[in-house]
Amino acid sequence: MQVSHGDTFMVAFAGTSSARVRLIGVGAPEGVHPTPSAEPFGVAAAAFTKGLLPDGRMVNEVLLAAGDAQLYTLPPNVRHVERFR
Repeated sequence: MQVSHGDTFMVAFAGTSSARVRLIGVGAPEGVHPTPSAEPFGVAAAAFTKGLLPDGRMVNEVLLAAGDAQLYTLPPNVRHVERFR
């Protein structure tokens, strides 16, 4: 699985297709490569997210609880906003 940011990753499906997934309700540091354009903590946020993806918990909620993301809601994607707060 490829994680491009703390809140964005690619999912591969059977065959050759894949999709980019952006977690709703959270904003995490951008940048997985230590370059001048990467945000501080971007590499760490992406690694933390990659470790969470196979464990069955709600990744968005864990990122917020761990302090690795901020609440970021944009209608209509507000289904879990109260849970995330």
